[in-house]
Amino acid sequence: VSTEAPTNPDEGDLWWDSDTGKMAVYYDDPNSSQWVSVSNAGPTGAQGDTGSTGAQGAAGAAGAQGATGSGATGAQGAAGAQGAAGAQGAAGAQGAAGAAGAQGAAGSGGATGAQGAIGPAGGSTGTDYNDSVKVRLGTGNDLEIFHNGSNSYIKDVGTGSLILETTAGNIDLKHGSEYLARFKDDAEVELYYDNTKRFETLSSGTKTTGRIFINGTNGGFDYNNTAHTLEFLVANGTTHSELNNTAYVPNTNGGKHLGWSNKRWDNVYCNGVLFGGDSTAANTLDDYEEGTSTVSIQNITADTNTVVMKYTKIGSVVCLVGVITIVNKTVSSSANGWFHLPFAPSAHSTSVPGCSIQKNSINTNVAYLGFYGQNTNCYFLSRSGGYQ
Repeated sequence: VSTEAPTNPDEGDLWWDSDTGKMAVYYDDPNSSQWVSVSNAGPTGAQGDTGSTGAQGAAGAAGAQGATGSGATGAQGAAGAQGAAGAQGAAGAQGAAGAAGAQGAAGSGGATGAQGAIGPAGGSTGTDYNDSVKVRLGTGNDLEIFHNGSNSYIKDVGTGSLILETTAGNIDLKHGSEYLARFKDDAEVELYYDNTKRFETLSSGTKTTGRIFINGTNGGFDYNNTAHTLEFLVANGTTHSELNNTAYVPNTNGGKHLGWSNKRWDNVYCNGVLFGGDSTAANTLDDYEEGTSTVSIQNITADTNTVVMKYTKIGSVVCLVGVITIVNKTVSSSANGWFHLPFAPSAHSTSVPGCSIQKNSINTNVAYLGFYGQNTNCYFLSRSGGYQ
């Protein structure tokens, strides 16, 4: 729509002349190209009477070029006398617009362009999801990742296991800058309490830093690095017994039993026992033994000269228990021997006998018999009378 025809038009373009109110279409053929009016022209009016010749008026200004009408040319009227130029007549009414041309056929579609590269999800700032909106992975939605407004979840809700795998480096669980756990490649696993390592695995076992409590905090174990003692904890760790490199020590003097009245140890193997706080090595009870011994009586002619006796040895003291019955005795010498004792006496003279026999049922006049000798061959003499 304009007062001037468009420049560089294409065939079929339409132009509405706003001055004349007419529609034109641009026509192009091998011989010519031009704007062709498609508006209908009004009918030619009747020829008016020739007016009388007026005085020559001044030349009027040139009127604007009217648009070329499309009506048929009327017959030539007779030439009248030259009259004065009449005033310019008013322009005829605008003809009705011609009908619009038919829509041209659509052009053929161009080839589809190549697929552009896929951009990052969510752009450069990431992908945002609202609370409880889940990222689901797997054909059966087997893995879910979401935040429910209070907690964050990684849930394996399908088949198989949830596997955290790395081909290099460690797997660390952290709270801010503090470690919770560390899983090191071809090395230890570490567990932390408030960013302090408390437990780790070793190639030879495990290592714990601090105390080990069992079934609560009333009992457990601790190791004193200063004293190098293993401590057994009771009463919430306030009292303990300890095992050091030389002894097992109770927490108080005389405060612990070894065994119980109806739950006793079977055998106790030790090098010695000291009683009542004694620490003198010479007072150590270092031997106890029970057994039997076959004793033969020599230098006495009697019906009985071989006796089996029981003995008890506590430290260096031996007690033999048995019964000797001598019937039809005869004395063959003044030295009467008792051989094959289970142990050698500690003295070897008649004034200091190594042992004695207590008598109170054989002869009330003889208190005991003294022994002396070497090794297990002992001789005995009556110290306060004869023997029977």
